[in-house]
Amino acid sequence: MVALVAATGLFLFLRGDGWELADQKSSVLGMLFGAAGLLLALSQWWQGRSGTPDADRVAADLRAAVRAQWQREERVRGVHDPYPLPVRWTGAPAALADHWPAVHRDPDREDPLDLDGTLDRVAEVYAAVPSGRLVVLGRPGSGKTVFTTRFVLGVETDRVPVVFTLASWNPAGQDLREWMADRLERSYGRDTRALVEAGRILPVLDGFDEIAPQLRAEAVRGINAALGEGDPVVLTSRVDEYAAAGDVVTGAAVVELADLSSVDVAKYLRLATRNDKWAPVVDRLAPVLDTPLMLTLARTVYETADPAELLEVDDPEGHLVDRFVPALYDEAHARYFGELARFLVGRGTHDLAWWELPDLVPNYPRLVLVAAGIPLIAAAALLGSPAAALAVAVLVVAVSVGSTASRPPVRLRPDRWTGVPRAALVGALCGLGAGLLLGLGPLRAAVAALAFAAPALATAVGEGAVRHVVSDPDRLLRVDRAAAAVNLAKWALPVALVVGVVPGGLGREVLVVGLCVGAVQTAAYQAWGRLGLARAYLAATGRLPWRLMAFLRDAHRRGVLRQAGPVHQFRHARLRDRLAEDHGQTAQS
Repeated sequence: MVALVAATGLFLFLRGDGWELADQKSSVLGMLFGAAGLLLALSQWWQGRSGTPDADRVAADLRAAVRAQWQREERVRGVHDPYPLPVRWTGAPAALADHWPAVHRDPDREDPLDLDGTLDRVAEVYAAVPSGRLVVLGRPGSGKTVFTTRFVLGVETDRVPVVFTLASWNPAGQDLREWMADRLERSYGRDTRALVEAGRILPVLDGFDEIAPQLRAEAVRGINAALGEGDPVVLTSRVDEYAAAGDVVTGAAVVELADLSSVDVAKYLRLATRNDKWAPVVDRLAPVLDTPLMLTLARTVYETADPAELLEVDDPEGHLVDRFVPALYDEAHARYFGELARFLVGRGTHDLAWWELPDLVPNYPRLVLVAAGIPLIAAAALLGSPAAALAVAVLVVAVSVGSTASRPPVRLRPDRWTGVPRAALVGALCGLGAGLLLGLGPLRAAVAALAFAAPALATAVGEGAVRHVVSDPDRLLRVDRAAAAVNLAKWALPVALVVGVVPGGLGREVLVVGLCVGAVQTAAYQAWGRLGLARAYLAATGRLPWRLMAFLRDAHRRGVLRQAGPVHQFRHARLRDRLAEDHGQTAQS
């Protein structure tokens, strides 16, 4: 199509003033095509320079990002305030583990391993497992997340330990390795994807119990099929759910987290508070507070209140979960958490990704069209012509079509620079052909070629998935916002070249059209623009706060949410489910 437009325009241009002037015109065009040849040469040069990312550098960057992420989580959760809880474990029953020769990777070794340990010995216990495969079992809130955090920070191997939340894996339709590569790319950038096949990742598969019951047996088979010779893995699960799968992870040793003792509970609460308000009740409440989750919730909920209240409730654990968010936020903000929790439960995920929040809007394309009324009114005022505004409206509708699906964030740099010269060349040929067809003359046709090349170039630079490690939601938002600015500029930049060149004084009209279409295109397709428009709607309807990202940061700081790469998660699935249930009941009433 591009070649057809350019060829037709070239023929009409050369023939327009007679063939006797064709020689002069060809000289002008020769200069333009010479520049195009230079662009192609640059393309080939960059292609020679482009190569696969250095695996060692990518792995080192990923290791640093993962460590920084989980160190931050430990600080936010107050793991060391006043001291780390004494999470302990013992070897699980033999029925839950593979045969000892498989664990030893030696058919003649039948001797069992001593797997008992505490958090300060997590690296030592793991190093004692010859297969490098470990399953960690425990009841809800027993400290599985605390274990994985200490594991990621404490174990030194040549592979990078990365936590993968299994709730989003469908073992019936997804290969585990491919799924892990997708999750790595989404969470830490495209460069990290190849580390899975390169054997540079130590997967920590968290939450086996979150997989649908009918798929758990297939999940175990999928895990075993994905593990090659010598591949390590760590898996966490609740006890009954793992046992019900009917199979075991090949070559894996299994440990089971123990409950906190009454002495552990009493000591922690005494050192975590400045008074003795827990002393009269701690002996009777110790059976309720015997997991890290319940103990830390109790500390937060009764930081200023009297814990004797817990003795009067029928369901102390449910009471603590229900009181946790109200102890930190007022009723309005607590309602926001219910909205987010219900959204996640409805999608069957734990990951709260800011770029997916526009899906909370009942009909986002309709919202785009309604919001487009603002630039349409501005266009009518600036152009002084309802007909021109109508033309803008047609373009706006065309641009907003297909804006239903969530748009992931994009980067401000191309995946391969080889596409940049080609994009500029295609844009220049389109502009040249269009200019010649319009009879603009050599100079104006050249300017038209530049005008078309500019947005094509901006498109090549401003599109594509984030490639490098970006493990922070706010940083990822800033990356996408910068790409959105380029996206808007690609519609406005050609205007500076077109003004004064297009016959009939259409400069102002072109400027208005470009800016209006660019603004609507950003709101329809750019993750940052979509979030901004959705945030305005959700704040106006009282469903979420206006300063949404600041709200999420504060919730993370207070321990309601945790951060997992570029997404947030509720600190525990039980908290998410309880908030969603309560919000649903409130909405119905």
